[in-house]
Amino acid sequence: MKSEPSASKKWIAGIVAASLLSAVSAVLGLLNWIILREAEQTIVVRSSISRWSWQAIDSFSFLLLGMAWLSFVLFVQHYLMKAPDVRSLWGRALCVIGAQTLLLFACRLAATALGPAGTGLSQTVILIAEGALGTGLSYAGIRLLKKAGHPNNGRELV
Repeated sequence: MKSEPSASKKWIAGIVAASLLSAVSAVLGLLNWIILREAEQTIVVRSSISRWSWQAIDSFSFLLLGMAWLSFVLFVQHYLMKAPDVRSLWGRALCVIGAQTLLLFACRLAATALGPAGTGLSQTVILIAEGALGTGLSYAGIRLLKKAGHPNNGRELV
């Protein structure tokens, strides 16, 4: 006869799940950092900025994006740890990961639009899949937050 898991076991399981989901978000954020840097480099090369300024802009943006990534990782860790239940935890995680995937899509779309002509079919399919996945994850996260009775009724900006 199985009994209901104790509150401390649920609490520990929630912390482990939040930590693992934070790690997934951190890895995706690291990928975003690289893609954002590539997009920034593409924009700088295509703009009328002096060639002698490129190295300074690249170094500064690398540092700035690194600090933004670290801040985002800490924010996501805190945001997921504060989830009151499992459904809210998954809803919050899906919203965050969906937003990150949409950012990845936007940066790759900008780099593709400004980059060299002739994007291959595989790159186009991956780009469309990123946009669809980001939209789907965000939508699923909002739906879970609504079902969980989130105070903002699932309209919270992540």
